[in-house]
Amino acid sequence: MRLFTTGCTGFIGHALVPALEAAGHELILATRHPDRARRLSPTAQVVEADTRQPGPGQAHVATAKGVINLAGEPIAEQRWTDEHKTLIQQSRVATTRNLVEAVTAADSGPQVLVSGSAVGYYGASKTGEYSEVSPGGADFLARVCQEWEAATRPCQSSSTLTTD
Repeated sequence: MRLFTTGCTGFIGHALVPALEAAGHELILATRHPDRARRLSPTAQVVEADTRQPGPGQAHVATAKGVINLAGEPIAEQRWTDEHKTLIQQSRVATTRNLVEAVTAADSGPQVLVSGSAVGYYGASKTGEYSEVSPGGADFLARVCQEWEAATRPCQSSSTLTTD
């Protein structure tokens, strides 16, 4: 299957890309770090793109049968200034909105969207236990996760299967 991926050079993507290739998938890697992506997968098509912004990278979405969205600014590598919090939010929410726009606009494009989220959806707690039906939290990461998941909703009403 031809797959369009974001976040391919991150923590999960770094392991997922080789596994997908080993399973015989053809990959399009959208990244701000093309050299890293090429080292990770010399056979994949690498598209240099800032997925937070609409742009030429979106055209590649229509050529894929599936989209895997793992994009997200790292949350543990630096202090959360207001500027960094904006990057955390935009790298997840704006990227997802741009991908969903491209998926829903494609006539015969992707049939599946797999979009990352995080346990941060539920907020922070030392003793809480959560399940898929638990309400979302109210802290910064919880709000980001809720916006991130909400950005996939247009695909849920189309013929594309969405997994959060």
